[in-house]
Amino acid sequence: MVSKKRLIRKPTDFIHTSVINKVLKFFNEAKNVEEIVDVIRDDPSFGKSNGAYGIRKSVANNILKARSKLPENKFKEIKQIDQVYGVGPDTINDIFYHFYSDIVKTKVTDNKTPEIILDFVYENNLLYIVIENIGDSVANNVSIDFDKKILGLNKEKIISEMQIFKNISVIPPNKRFKIFVDTFSSYVKNKQPLVFVSKITYYKKQRRFDDLIKHDLTIYKDFIDIIYSKSNFA
Repeated sequence: MVSKKRLIRKPTDFIHTSVINKVLKFFNEAKNVEEIVDVIRDDPSFGKSNGAYGIRKSVANNILKARSKLPENKFKEIKQIDQVYGVGPDTINDIFYHFYSDIVKTKVTDNKTPEIILDFVYENNLLYIVIENIGDSVANNVSIDFDKKILGLNKEKIISEMQIFKNISVIPPNKRFKIFVDTFSSYVKNKQPLVFVSKITYYKKQRRFDDLIKHDLTIYKDFIDIIYSKSNFA
């Protein structure tokens, strides 16, 4: 029976440039042997796995010595590390295993996005505005604009111009704000808009999100009649 060992190709043949740049940056900034040994871990799926380290202390020391002899004390190419005494295919694989895994984890994390919603909630003739992040990532610099002016508290407060709608610096996932507007009967009596649009703008790092939500509060008008009927019956 012939055992097969997975062979590694030359690093630049299959490793993305971003990974190569991370490797070079790490080895050019490494301050000591311990830092290299602690960071680079063994790839258990390649070669003869020791289950602990990816680079021996002696090899890490050779890498630092080789760097000190280079112009500007910097590695410019991966082959300069590959040529260091004691660095073999297994070592090179362990190096790229660490940095490639790091990039993959970052990409997976970045796939998470925030999602900010705004809803008008009716509870026992009380009208609330609810702002909530139902996504799985933090939303930053959240602002909300209404296409119509909204008055609340019996027309004593301009709800649509409240500070909370101008900017909320951070809304983590599942965070919820609940803002009292007015009793719904008062809201209708004061002829406040029942159909209107809100525009929500928010960010994740440099990425911008813009959502338009149409609100139709006419669905709650029948509830007032029910409340009045119960009140009269009592």
